[in-house]
Amino acid sequence: MVRDKNTKRELLERIGALEEKLSLLGGARNNGSDRQANDTTAYDETLKRFIEGCPDGVGLIVDGRVVYANEKLCDMSGYSKEEVIGMLASDFAAPADGGRVEERIQSLVKGEEAITSEYALIRKDGSRLPIGVSSQPIEYGGRRALLSIARDITHSREIRDALFDAEEHYRTIVESAVFGIFQTTLDGRFISANQALADMLLFDTPEELVQSIDDIGRQIHVDSSRRDEFVRLLNNKGAVARFESEVYRKDGSRIWIALTAKAIHDAGDNLISYEGMAEDVTEQKRADEELKNSEQRFKVLFEAAPDANYLNDMTGTFVDGNAAAEKLCGYKKEELIGENYLKFNLLPISQIPKAAFLLAKSVLGISTGPDPLLLIRKDGSQVDIEITTRPVRIDGRRLVLGIARDITERKRIEQALQEREEQYRRMVEDVAHVVFTADNAGLFTYVNPQAAQLTGFATNEILGRHFTFLIRPDWKGHVVRFYREQMESGERSTTLQFPIVTKQGGVRWVEQLLTRIGSKSTPAGVQAIIYDITERKEAEEALRRAHDELEDRVRERTKEIREANSQLKYELDERKKTEEALQSSEARNRAILDAIPDLLLRVGTDGMLKDYVAPIEALELPADQWLGKRLQDVMSEEVSGLVMNAVQKAVREGQAQAIDYVLADTIPGRRASQLGGAHRHERRRRGARDSP
Repeated sequence: MVRDKNTKRELLERIGALEEKLSLLGGARNNGSDRQANDTTAYDETLKRFIEGCPDGVGLIVDGRVVYANEKLCDMSGYSKEEVIGMLASDFAAPADGGRVEERIQSLVKGEEAITSEYALIRKDGSRLPIGVSSQPIEYGGRRALLSIARDITHSREIRDALFDAEEHYRTIVESAVFGIFQTTLDGRFISANQALADMLLFDTPEELVQSIDDIGRQIHVDSSRRDEFVRLLNNKGAVARFESEVYRKDGSRIWIALTAKAIHDAGDNLISYEGMAEDVTEQKRADEELKNSEQRFKVLFEAAPDANYLNDMTGTFVDGNAAAEKLCGYKKEELIGENYLKFNLLPISQIPKAAFLLAKSVLGISTGPDPLLLIRKDGSQVDIEITTRPVRIDGRRLVLGIARDITERKRIEQALQEREEQYRRMVEDVAHVVFTADNAGLFTYVNPQAAQLTGFATNEILGRHFTFLIRPDWKGHVVRFYREQMESGERSTTLQFPIVTKQGGVRWVEQLLTRIGSKSTPAGVQAIIYDITERKEAEEALRRAHDELEDRVRERTKEIREANSQLKYELDERKKTEEALQSSEARNRAILDAIPDLLLRVGTDGMLKDYVAPIEALELPADQWLGKRLQDVMSEEVSGLVMNAVQKAVREGQAQAIDYVLADTIPGRRASQLGGAHRHERRRRGARDSP
């Protein structure tokens, strides 16, 4: 930082000299002095070499445009000198800063005080570089110009951000600390206090505490001499740790506090104030008293503990240890007691500062751990351990209780887990399908080797690119909308099918199972598995075509069936009409037959009497005496023989036969003279009512 300031100061001095020499150069040209011109030229060459070798970018700006740039400025911007010359200074700034750059140039040209401003330099490749720019107005060729120095502040900004984070971190610690923090004057008044101290002393706010107390020794300390002793120690030693005193609270109740503080001096080493922190140790004091009354019980627990337990003082000297501690380190406790831990080289040199820091926290009364360390045993073997410490008081002596646990097995398990993770990684890389992860911007962060086989792009051609570069153009909008809705809805996993375009220009159909990483409020990207379903899609397409063809055939067959049904319906309607006509005709014929006064008989070829029509006066016999009987049963043998011969001849020849006969007296109750007549026999076709 000092070197940078010196470089800047030296450069500004050279700029002043350049202005002077530019003026002299003009005079030399006017006076025609060759010697002065030569001296000026030599100086200019020296200055030019200095500027070109400057670690910062240097540029000369006239009317808002760059008329000169050194190599460093070109390197920073990514442009060549030929490209830089003539560019507007605002062209190097982000769009949001462009107007501010132009305003700053105008104000400097008008003579406003020069200050260092920070901008984002937009490089030729579009990347951004944070820079700090210092500009100085000068005269150049009789015109007002700006000589600007641009410095890459990436590292300093990181440092500044880290410092800001640290300040914010410590400010938060002070404000939210569970222990009281204070500043006091030399004469015993509060300068400031945090809320924890106010709460500790039962004041509503730190301001009330500061305004209410004007004599800390008298108003706060139960024994005012404790304040005097506290101040004496601070003045003599410069710092005090864990100074215990009983104090009053606002309501008059008493508590015990432990004060850790230091004396503050100004630049002239004059003592100006005290600052420190206060911890309520009332419960600890009570616990200490209880501990005093149970030292034997503690000793039993200490010795029987399965973990290595040890006691050391505030300098790191061992006071005691249990059997587990002896087993862990390989030393007998008699070898350790009274000796400092540094003597036995129990820790690697690289871990001694860490151990010292933990001991310092114990001195301040702060418990630590668990913290991992590497223990070197007496035999030289090494063991991974985890140490937890707590300040304790035994027999009025402040000590540190340490608990060391062998975590070798846990480390082995962690190593196994790492190996398992590596195994899973290899499994992902060996899986037959594409596996990838992408960040929240949709840029690929990991792809397994199968991605190259599917797409034709090498892994390094995929990583860092947006996932849409693989999607067929006519599908990009749909896919982007689909996954945007997934992210907005918070849905964890989705499946989508879409086509991609390979490096060779071919099209492959894929099915992508995508899972969101992280929560909806704090997304951490996505991971997905891609299945190549091109063959399945082709089979589905073939099936669809077959289905369409089948549908066409069904439609044609349906049409044929519909036409056949229509024809059948027509034929049925016609048949119905015919049957209705036949029935109507039969009814008419029946009516005609019923109206005939003669006896009409219908006889089968077997001589069975099936039906007859006769007027009541022509035949006065019940129907059941005729129907279903043979002719020879109701007629004489002679007459029935004549009738049967006529019937059979009519059937045989198909022509009507006529015979004359007189019924015999075989019919009960009737005389032969009363029945007689001419009979006509003919063959009839079988119908609904006729038999052969």
